[in-house]
Amino acid sequence: MSTPDPDPDCPSTPTTTGTETYLSGGCHCGANTYQLTLPAQPSPPFPLVDFDHCTSCRRTSGALLQAWIILPQSWAVFHISSTFDQSHTVYASSVVTAGALRKELGGGEPKSLVHYASSPGVSRAFCARCGTHLVYSRVYEEREAGDGPEGEGDGEDFVGVSLASLDKDSLERAPRPLQHTWWGDGVPWLKEMIAKGCEEGGIGAMEKLEGYQ
Repeated sequence: MSTPDPDPDCPSTPTTTGTETYLSGGCHCGANTYQLTLPAQPSPPFPLVDFDHCTSCRRTSGALLQAWIILPQSWAVFHISSTFDQSHTVYASSVVTAGALRKELGGGEPKSLVHYASSPGVSRAFCARCGTHLVYSRVYEEREAGDGPEGEGDGEDFVGVSLASLDKDSLERAPRPLQHTWWGDGVPWLKEMIAKGCEEGGIGAMEKLEGYQ
C-alpha cells in the first residue's frame, strides 16, 4: 500500500517499470540540445541526482546551488550547432555522444558549445551564444576501483548534465535529488535556510510570488 506524499511540493522520486525513460533538454537559445536515455533497470548509483554546493560549480553556474543528473556517458547524446545566426536559426548541427564531446570541441570550425577546464581532468561545457552551463565531465586517466561517484570503478567515465537545463516536461519525469554534495563548500546562510526547512527563516517558509512584486 502506497503512502501519500507528506508535501505536494515535494513528490517522491518517479519510477519507470519495463521501459526506458527518455529526457530532453538544452541551452536557453536552442543552439545545443541533448537526449538522455535512462534504462528500465539502471545500474546503481546511476542516475545520481544531487544538489552540488562546491565552489567551482557555484562560480561557473552563477547560482548559489547547482543541481546535476549524473550518468554514464553512453546514456547521453548531444546535438551541437556549427552554423547559426543571431535570429536563433540553426543551419547545421552535429550529433555527438557525451564521450566524444571533448574531442568535438577541441578544434576545427567554431561550435555553439565550448568547453572550459575548470580543474585537472574536469571539463565544463557552455553554450557559446547564450552561456548556459550544460555539462560537467571528468576523465580518469588511470581508473581504479573506487574512482567515480559512490565507488564506481567500472571503467566508463560519467557526465553530469545540469538538471535545470532539462525541458519542463522532462523535469517532471526526472529522478529527484536525493543528496547534497560538497556540503562543506556551501554558503553558510543558505545551508542554514535549507536545514530549517519550513520553519521560520527556512527556505520552505519564504513568501512565494508569481514574478517580481
